[in-house]
Amino acid sequence: MKSMRRALALLPFVSLLLMLAGCQPPQANMGGKENPNPVGTIISLSPNTTEIVMFYNFDNLKMLGRTRADNFPETVSVIPVVADVKPNYEAISQLKPDMVIYNPDLYSDTDVAKLKELGLRLFEFKARSLDEYVESLQRYAAAVGMETRYNDVIIKVDDARAHNQATRPANPLKGVVLTGSGNGDYMIAGLGTFQADVAKNAGLEMLGPNSNKFERLSVESLVAMNPDVIVTIEEGDMTNALLKDARLSSVSAIKKQYILGIKSDILLRAGARVDMLVGRLGETVRKLSATN
Repeated sequence: MKSMRRALALLPFVSLLLMLAGCQPPQANMGGKENPNPVGTIISLSPNTTEIVMFYNFDNLKMLGRTRADNFPETVSVIPVVADVKPNYEAISQLKPDMVIYNPDLYSDTDVAKLKELGLRLFEFKARSLDEYVESLQRYAAAVGMETRYNDVIIKVDDARAHNQATRPANPLKGVVLTGSGNGDYMIAGLGTFQADVAKNAGLEMLGPNSNKFERLSVESLVAMNPDVIVTIEEGDMTNALLKDARLSSVSAIKKQYILGIKSDILLRAGARVDMLVGRLGETVRKLSATN
């Protein structure tokens, strides 16, 4: 599979010259045929898809709208906000984008139905696992005619997770992914979430509910799980909050201070920095396993 992806980088020399000259290459699909529905303008309705569109765009596409939560890359700040808790359907309709890209986990069926009523071309970017993330990235690249550029991104992700698999500890530590308010109110990533899949790839034996979202977690349940490693968000002083929660004093991860804080917009988004998340988390887990 990886060799096939690397082969995609060898596109015709003319396309390479066009790209180096700052010209937009022809819109094409994976078979090299002309795309009958080229994408020149786009609206993103989720922070992770905004990262993906903006970070690797280089002016091939014009971003017409984004969500209020978008904050990476910094250049996104100049783009109009067309979604907060809900999309602004009127604003989106008036902008008339060639495509609207979104994470379906952030919107209800009713929200999506309203978008469809606008007659817009919609693109679901699903990412509940690393495999699904890569598959969505491939489909998106084909839809906007930028297979070569995104193939490089996919190779980085594949290389990082392959290295984690090859160096997986023989006796993996038990782990959980937590978020919370920092006052004892905890949420745990279900085993069907992107975060749990990344942590599993990093070498952890994951604990959690059979769910594809974050679920509320009682202190008693966390104590009973007794994880060796806790992966959590860096913001909100979560690490100190966990360490200071006297009710968790018997938990292995607390006693050994095996708490990994990661920036929330990297941990909680399947965006443009997935290769960084996969690589760094795997490296840290290997170090903890070696000293355990």
